[in-house]
Amino acid sequence: MFSTNSWRILVAAEFRLIAACVVCPVVVGPSTAAAQAISPTGTRATEQWTVTRDLVIGEPRATLTVVGDVLVGADGSIFVTQPQDQQVLTFAPDGELVRTIGRRGRGPGEFLDPESLGWWADTLVVGDRGLGRISAFDPGGKLHYTVTTLVRTSVPHRPLGILANGLIVAEQSPGSDDLIVDGAVTVRPLLLLDREGATVGHLHSLSIGRHDRARVVIRVGGEPTYSFFLHPFPDSDLYDVDPEGRGVVAVSQAGVNGSEPQFAVAWLTPSGERRWTKVFSYTPQPSSAMTRDTMAALVDKFTQHPSFHGVPRGQIERSIRRDIDLPAFLAPVSAVVVGSDGTIWLRREPVAADAMWMVLDDRGVPIAEVRMPFDLRVQVGKPRTARATDSGPAPKVNAGDPSSGETLIDV
Repeated sequence: MFSTNSWRILVAAEFRLIAACVVCPVVVGPSTAAAQAISPTGTRATEQWTVTRDLVIGEPRATLTVVGDVLVGADGSIFVTQPQDQQVLTFAPDGELVRTIGRRGRGPGEFLDPESLGWWADTLVVGDRGLGRISAFDPGGKLHYTVTTLVRTSVPHRPLGILANGLIVAEQSPGSDDLIVDGAVTVRPLLLLDREGATVGHLHSLSIGRHDRARVVIRVGGEPTYSFFLHPFPDSDLYDVDPEGRGVVAVSQAGVNGSEPQFAVAWLTPSGERRWTKVFSYTPQPSSAMTRDTMAALVDKFTQHPSFHGVPRGQIERSIRRDIDLPAFLAPVSAVVVGSDGTIWLRREPVAADAMWMVLDDRGVPIAEVRMPFDLRVQVGKPRTARATDSGPAPKVNAGDPSSGETLIDV
């Protein structure tokens, strides 16, 4: 209901980063002084990384709609899913549009909702949520094969990618939004499927927090209209699939605001074994600082939506405030991204209008922090280059150098 049609991708040299955001951000260069991060073994100094723009994709020649995922090839090519357009765009390292992969349809090489991207050796793997299908292409866009995972697995799910052991990882749909909001469903399983689409194992169970989905009921012409959407302050467990298929990183945080608040990060191998688990203590941040602006933005979106044309703004605001349960504190992590080099990027609580990204190495040890606009979402991390996507009047992809003293992501 609240999707946007305006996106761009930012690329920053030094670490390869890809991110998605909802507003046009300008990043101010942070201090070069070391910051303190809490690790499982105590307090240690971490580097402060900065980001400067190096490349923009999305203007003026290539127009991007909603970005589903971004992936970088060995030669520096950039692959971008466009779910609304049912295609995957391929850009050269300099940002030039090279080709379009797929089109709307149900046939071989076609898409309904291309969502996730990954590599199986040198094969490009696209997960299609709408078709319940994995499509594999060579880097040039030639279709190798497809696997329709819903054929032999009756459990509703969305295929995510192919792991290094050849198994397909998929997220099982936890049930209806009503069940999630009412707390009847509390777990979101990650499944392992074979190449025929049959379930062969269970990788991990993710806890669904109390604030995973929101339900707002607004009366239109006397009849109730139900709206479901991602809660503005979500607190469920998070995960990301390694783009090279080496495993899955899971962040456990649902219900962690106890007397000793902690969140855990675990690296799961393709077989589901834990390679390592790290636990981090943190100081809960009150949600009150963000509540006013967040609720005002929700009211604006509902008011502007065609379904609620003519409904008084005051009625909409009262319904939203009545129906949305606001947490007292923010979840410690709001996004997790696995870099192609095994680094792990965790978006922490906001700092003013920005968010602090905590970077772990492939053993889970904190190595750096990066301050970026809160709505800028990292998509891919790799040494020497960073890439990010953001939405605005002109969707783009930018690149930059996080070691420089001045940081700028210009949207």
